[in-house]
Amino acid sequence: MIPVRAIATLAAVATLGGLAPAAGAGPTPPGDGPVREPVETWSTEIACAPPAGSQRTCTLGFGNGAVYLFEHDRPDAPGQGRLRSLDPVTGVEQWSVDTAPAERLTVSHEVIVLGDKTHVEVVDAESGTSNFTRSGRLVEVNDYGVVLVESPPAADGARSIEAVDGTTGATRWTVEPGFDVGAVCRDIVVLVSAAGTPPRPFEVVEHHTGVTRWSGEEPFDPMTDMLRCNGPWLYTTDREALTEWDSVVGWLNWETPIDGGATAVEIYRDVALVSGSADDTVTAVKRETGEVVWSQPADVLGAVVSTRARLRRDDSTVFVVPPLTGEVTDRIELPDGGDSVRFVAASECRLVVASGPTVTTFGVRDLVETWSLVLEETPGDIGVASGTLVVRLGDRVLGYRSPADAGITASDATPPCTF
Repeated sequence: MIPVRAIATLAAVATLGGLAPAAGAGPTPPGDGPVREPVETWSTEIACAPPAGSQRTCTLGFGNGAVYLFEHDRPDAPGQGRLRSLDPVTGVEQWSVDTAPAERLTVSHEVIVLGDKTHVEVVDAESGTSNFTRSGRLVEVNDYGVVLVESPPAADGARSIEAVDGTTGATRWTVEPGFDVGAVCRDIVVLVSAAGTPPRPFEVVEHHTGVTRWSGEEPFDPMTDMLRCNGPWLYTTDREALTEWDSVVGWLNWETPIDGGATAVEIYRDVALVSGSADDTVTAVKRETGEVVWSQPADVLGAVVSTRARLRRDDSTVFVVPPLTGEVTDRIELPDGGDSVRFVAASECRLVVASGPTVTTFGVRDLVETWSLVLEETPGDIGVASGTLVVRLGDRVLGYRSPADAGITASDATPPCTF
């Protein structure tokens, strides 16, 4: 999924208190904020640490300037769930609703979707009203309240994907047989060939009606080709090139050859980074023109941490790479080879990482530490919302803010670059 929705996490077992600039990284400029440990500003009890043998568990979700706490039994155990919305600045409960147990919590701008392989339940994000529950498997939900649900198989085994109104539960349109959902982008859905069917051109349809806006020109094989969305543009790759389309009308803006085809695509504000399969290189393509501006060996650039903050990592370090140049500017070492680190969140100002019970933030432009906090134990969940670090420790959810901001009592009063 994406978005608000994506927070990369790995198992956490080490600490970050001793992070230092990597050898050969050069001098590091002054940090863009003082080192100051945040303070606890609120705490609420939750039912996530029940007696031994219980199936109760909890999940945190973040979005819409809120923290969503889903306390629930396992779907295969009897019982129910409860979904709560908390103000991240004050910890005050904004609403609470009883639900069925589920495996998945998805946050969008208009609705919160709970689901598993057998049912989907949709809750209004602002009021907490349970809009509807229906049988089926959640495929995807967009930021405009359109929920894509795969209905239970028919007697002949045929599967059907329906686009459902997130408020009423009414079916808006049904995916044509032989197609599957390839991507959900803004107000469009991109349909691709279903598994086991011959490749055919992808189709771009309107998310409310299912009416086709435009179609690709060549057969698209979802087993080898890729789709990526970014704003009003759609990017596709095949075994030969990266192509940028206008997602509204289908104009082909440019097509850039990629030797051997692409294995991954990362979209930045100014460039698209394409990992090629021919010689294991990463090629930067200027988004305005399709011009290749640089190439680097893939092992030099490592893996992406945050496109928003221009951060990447290798086996033992995290570093800044301006996408227009491809040159590493600042680098710090990770403890224990980096395998135990959670990359919690990144913004234009801060990188938040956790390892074991220690949470540390760094300025994203210079990777200088801004503060470090040692919790009582390794958190079960962790995230950032409205300038507040939110963690789940056993049977509590707690909020931490920097001392200068601890007196703020409204989510819309968050100062810039707190996190």
